[in-house]
Amino acid sequence: MTSLLQALAGLGIGAIAVAVILGNWAIVFRWYLRGKTGSQVPFLGGLLGAAAILVALPEAAARWWWVPALADPGSAGLVVGALLALLGRRKS
Repeated sequence: MTSLLQALAGLGIGAIAVAVILGNWAIVFRWYLRGKTGSQVPFLGGLLGAAAILVALPEAAARWWWVPALADPGSAGLVVGALLALLGRRKS
């Protein structure tokens, strides 16, 4: 059972994670719609989201820790983009 302090700490960490993830998505959409580049914060949103789940819901952490990493383009998107860039370089 989660204590109130754990739930509040997880909520605070989760709020920061959501802000970072939304900021990363805003950079992606700005690039896609307007062609303006920006710099994403790599891995921070996914790691903070996983930490929030671990702190607030330790019994569910083993099952759901990966969801914030997939939602964050600075985590999963960065890894997939880097792999695609590396594979593209090897073909040419």
